[in-house]
Amino acid sequence: MKDKPSLFVQPDFYGVYVLQLQPKPRSFYIGSTPDPVRRLKQHNTQTSGGAYRTKKVDKQPWDMIILCHGFPSHVSALQFEHALQHPYQTRHIREKITKTKLGANSIHHKLGNIRLLLKSVFFAKMDLSILIFNDDTYHNWRLNKFGVHVENSVQLTNFNHFFNLKLEKSLFNQAKNYLISKSVVKCEICQVDFEFIPNLECDRLTKDLLNSILIHNVVPLIAFCDHCSSCFHLTCLALKLNWPSLSKLATQLRAYILQDFVHLKLSQSN
Repeated sequence: MKDKPSLFVQPDFYGVYVLQLQPKPRSFYIGSTPDPVRRLKQHNTQTSGGAYRTKKVDKQPWDMIILCHGFPSHVSALQFEHALQHPYQTRHIREKITKTKLGANSIHHKLGNIRLLLKSVFFAKMDLSILIFNDDTYHNWRLNKFGVHVENSVQLTNFNHFFNLKLEKSLFNQAKNYLISKSVVKCEICQVDFEFIPNLECDRLTKDLLNSILIHNVVPLIAFCDHCSSCFHLTCLALKLNWPSLSKLATQLRAYILQDFVHLKLSQSN
């Protein structure tokens, strides 16, 4: 068995979702997954592995109507999932709108509990994002029946279109190709040149070799902005941005890819 570096790698994406049963719109299912497309197919028995409750013929098809993402780890996503499944007893919701196990189960209560979790002390610092996949759910979100105000990013989009884009993989390749094409690349913050090591095949990257590389600090962790092709040391960003900003950027930083708002945050902190 080959010796591989013992590094913890977080998933590029992890989300908590709500499913709605087409034949019975008042029936919902809450879960979490790193792969929403595959998970929805499992629930609709297009592939194996779905939950028992969603496998029954009279309980299909299911639509994924909302997805909360941006969790810094799968553990925090599971905590959000559990709290949303048990809003009547979770410690993360102080002013409860669902007070019993068999309490109100409308779409308004589901969306209201999501809002309450987003503004809770524990989850608010993560600045999570919301994807909504149909017009009715988006209308009900904007209606905000329980008057719970949140400032999180909310986007109405098409489920298949959003996930078929595979943005993270394409942007990662864009960043890699850009770095390879340049002889000299500087960090936009410290203006120091990035240093590189020769390209190595995965099976040659042993634990000892990786430790040696990290000790000599020749493999910087790089953030890349796909809009302007700027590059940054992650350590420079960590010093430049405040902690709420870092929490917001956690998922993107983990993939070494940043969006426009990095430059906005940098300009605001000058």
